[in-house]
Amino acid sequence: MEIVEQLDQLLNSSTAEEYRNTLLEVYHLYILHEHGHLPVHFDSMANHMYALTEFFRITEAEMRKKPDH
Repeated sequence: MEIVEQLDQLLNSSTAEEYRNTLLEVYHLYILHEHGHLPVHFDSMANHMYALTEFFRITEAEMRKKPDH
């Protein structure tokens, strides 16, 4: 349950879209900074970034839905 509370706190402090944009910006800056010298486990890192950005994209879409009343 603590993880759910932490996730709730995370999503209440900024929007999922803002977190997604931050992750993408940091990721792109990291790649540019490396100048083609990608880390050994770049494929794994890219998969993690994709999973995180998709999570925040889906979360933002769900949070924008209006509850049925």
